[in-house]
Amino acid sequence: MARRCDVQRKQFVACVYCGYSHDSPPVEPTETHPDKLVDFWEWLVENRTQVSLAVIAALGIGMIVYVKKVGKIQDEELAAAEFEAAISQGGGSTNLQKVVDDNPGTTSAINASFLAASSLFDERAYDKARKAFDSFYSSNPSSSLASGALFGAAASRDAARQAEGAIKEGYQSVIRQYPNSPEATQSRVALAKLYLAKSTPDT
Repeated sequence: MARRCDVQRKQFVACVYCGYSHDSPPVEPTETHPDKLVDFWEWLVENRTQVSLAVIAALGIGMIVYVKKVGKIQDEELAAAEFEAAISQGGGSTNLQKVVDDNPGTTSAINASFLAASSLFDERAYDKARKAFDSFYSSNPSSSLASGALFGAAASRDAARQAEGAIKEGYQSVIRQYPNSPEATQSRVALAKLYLAKSTPDT
């Protein structure tokens, strides 16, 4: 015959089991600490100024980050629009350089600076093209266009009849740093032509 379990009603307890019940361990009543709650509110009132400043600072930092993020997106969109406009007008080093100057730090400005250097080469301003390619490479060594910039600088020296510079500071650098790139293949062809022209084939 099952023994009777006397259950005493306790504050904040949903169910209390007998000490000898095998269904579940006894559940103790939840204790509240009104004194601690009062202490917290007293602390909050006493330090409300500091707490308010901390909250305002946190909100301010969050807003700054958000505004910067939105501003960055807007800058990229404006730069892209100006870049597309410059391309639609036929490109040209002057138009492309304006994109670079007006939109520093944007993706469009980076792309425009490479195309501006290429345009200078097309315009046969080889010395300016070399400097522009060198500048691009120095500023964007991790860019996917870096190998193209290094090759462009070499080609600019070559076109300006600076054979030694094209060989030592240009084409060989492309082959050494980007051996499997299309620019390396072009550099090998260009080197062969230079050595043939000098009647001193590479040994």
